[in-house]
Amino acid sequence: MNGPDSCSGLPVHRYDRDFLSKVFRDHFRLKSAMQEHHGTPSGVRQPFVFVVMQRSAEPVTVVII
Repeated sequence: MNGPDSCSGLPVHRYDRDFLSKVFRDHFRLKSAMQEHHGTPSGVRQPFVFVVMQRSAEPVTVVII
């Protein structure tokens, strides 16, 4: 994964489809993913990943303390 270390002074975190799929696997399943390269005003091309996920049939429990 490549790209800038920051955007508008904020740190950038990089994720790929496999990482996102693993993070959400308990409640969602990956339906599709795509990568797009965005051209910035300065002419730099930055990669972005988009994922579509479907919630699993199991209910999601949220505990608020």
